[in-house]
Formats: sequence, structure tokens, C-alpha cells
Amino acid sequence: MSSYSKGLLADNFNASYKQLGEKDKTTFSSLCFRLLNENYIYGQCERDLYYQIDRFKEIMQDYFGIIDYELVNDSAYKIFFLKSAGERTSVKLKKFESMILLILRRFYYVKTCETGSDADIAVTYDELLGEIRKNGIYKEDIKKTELLNSLKILKRYKIINFDYRSFSTSDALTVYPTILYAVSQIDLENITSILAGYGAKEDDSENETVEDTTD
Repeated sequence: MSSYSKGLLADNFNASYKQLGEKDKTTFSSLCFRLLNENYIYGQCERDLYYQIDRFKEIMQDYFGIIDYELVNDSAYKIFFLKSAGERTSVKLKKFESMILLILRRFYYVKTCETGSDADIAVTYDELLGEIRKNGIYKEDIKKTELLNSLKILKRYKIINFDYRSFSTSDALTVYPTILYAVSQIDLENITSILAGYGAKEDDSENETVEDTTD
């Protein structure tokens, strides 16, 4: 973006910000902080927060545009998130976490096709574990604590949700539509080959880059 364009954004932001009352300025700052520190705001779970951001959407677009972010709104799924160029759009995941993310994306596709619904879907612990074992990456059995730790990371990024404090192997976790932005349709078509590629790697300590795929 040119300095001229940013200048216009700055002028628009300053004009709009001056019109806000002190309470709204505090709310605006809080909402910007949430967007910068969380991957997604999912309105089905955070209805009030989603509509608060929607109220400030125009001034936020100017503000984030100045610092090279785009405020993206998927009104159908009620999702807000920030998108920017380069490495700042990426989340670093370990191989095991990346594999789980891809498997969950495949589950999301299959189950939404089966149900005809494209909202939240449920995946049981046993279903997920079965797919991990089928993938043949790990020769030894997966410990529940290892899997839960990886799932908690995806929960923090608002890809899934589950109660990890009382989670048992008979429970299901919820996969949100936010996974559509974490793994694109193009990636979905290549999931089998991508997972096979993970199987050829021996070191699980290496990081994978999971990029925003909303271009």
C-alpha cells in the first residue's frame, strides 16, 4: 500500500476516532487487542463480541490498514479475523499438530457433505485417533496427554472446542468453520499426499507453517 493510501486511511481514522466518546474509545482499544492476539472471533460462540466488532468495523478497517492488516469478515459464518502479508499471516505448528489440523479439515469436509450442513461438526476422540493411526506416522501408540496438548493448541487458535479438563475418549470435540481459513480447499484436495509426506519425516520437533489461505 502506498504512503498516499495510508495517509487517507490515517485521515479517515483520525476523523472517526475523534467522534468516539471515551467509553467507545476504551471498547475500540479492547477489541483491537483481542483481534491482534486471537486468530479468530467466531460469532456463534462469541455473539456479543462479534457484533461489537461489527459496530466498529469501518474505523477498524482504517486503523488496521495503516499497519498493513486487513480486517476480514465472513458474515455467513460470523467470523472476524486479521489478515496480512508475509510471515505475519502464519502460525507455526509442530508436525503432529499440523497433521491433526489436516485430518480435522478432512473430517469437516466429509461430515458437512454427509449432513448437508456447513456449521460446527463433531469428531470423537476415537475417530481422530483412528485416523492418526491409519496415517501410519507413529509406530508407537499415541498417549492421550500428547494428543490433548496438541488439541489445546488448536483450541487456543479457535479452530476447535472441547472441555480438556474432563475430556474422555468417549467424548467429541467441536470443529468450527474457522478451519476453512486455516486449511484451504486447494490444501484439502492434497491432504492425502501431504499426510503421506509427513509420514516420511522422522523428527516431530520441526515446525510447520500454517498460513492464512483467504486470497
